[in-house]
Amino acid sequence: MFEKILGFAELRKLPIHWGRRGFSVCLDQDGVQIPVLFCYNLSSERGQSIYYVPRRGETVGIAANTAVPQAELDRLSNRLLNTNLFVSTGAYLKCSIDHSLTDEKIDQIINWFEDVIDTVSKHGLNG
Repeated sequence: MFEKILGFAELRKLPIHWGRRGFSVCLDQDGVQIPVLFCYNLSSERGQSIYYVPRRGETVGIAANTAVPQAELDRLSNRLLNTNLFVSTGAYLKCSIDHSLTDEKIDQIINWFEDVIDTVSKHGLNG
């Protein structure tokens, strides 16, 4: 599962930040690294999962660091929810990986990430 996401990040030269229990996949916008997906392994207290932070008011993610309008943030969130992999947990969208995901489902996440890159590139950073 994570191998394909990491391969995509490598291909697109997206920054990866490693932690004790997982990693975040970022995009680089004008020298600012913005975390987009937070991926946790089985030993994490969150369990094997992927998180996305969709809302303004949070301290991380594209909503906190970019000038992407709320309507576009909502569109991106809805697109991710429409994969039927993610659920809203309030501040986050979460994909619990309690079964093997098909290549098709992983490709939906990767295609969504391509959309995020294009959207952030179009609107740029805050300020």
